[in-house]
Amino acid sequence: MSMAEIVAAHGESFTDDQARELRRVYDDIVWVATDPTLDWEKLHDLRISGLGGVQNKAIREMMKFFNLFAFLDDWREVIRKGPLEKEVICDYQPEKLRQLDEVRELTEIAEQFKRQFMGDYVFGKSDFFRQFLESEFHGTGHLFPKLGVRAGFVLLWMAGNAAEKHIINFNP
Repeated sequence: MSMAEIVAAHGESFTDDQARELRRVYDDIVWVATDPTLDWEKLHDLRISGLGGVQNKAIREMMKFFNLFAFLDDWREVIRKGPLEKEVICDYQPEKLRQLDEVRELTEIAEQFKRQFMGDYVFGKSDFFRQFLESEFHGTGHLFPKLGVRAGFVLLWMAGNAAEKHIINFNP
């Protein structure tokens, strides 16, 4: 699907942040196609390392499910800011502040589930997050923004852990 088709499908709801992420995907395609030493697995590993681990990469991908594109690149720094700094970062826009709160909530629930259900076993801590990154999802675009991050994460957790294959379809 071309960018023009994606913009036409989304209409007014397509944002500059979504376009920036789409261009990043296109750049990755060109990078892998033109660099003979690079393949998709190596690029995936580079991205995981660049974000500080598999959990951070999974949270970044989940943010796309919830249409939190505005904070894809700097969410780890921004969620640590105080309330006044967050207002400045969000240009005093209530919608951006709400999205930033959702990013914070998503990171907190991911950490809570990791502690509660994955225990202290060091090598098993990223199991769900690796499985999430290796899965193919369908029907997420309209469902997850309506669910919210808490209910959406719980649904992802259950579906990801219950799925026999790495294809998870949320379409009716």
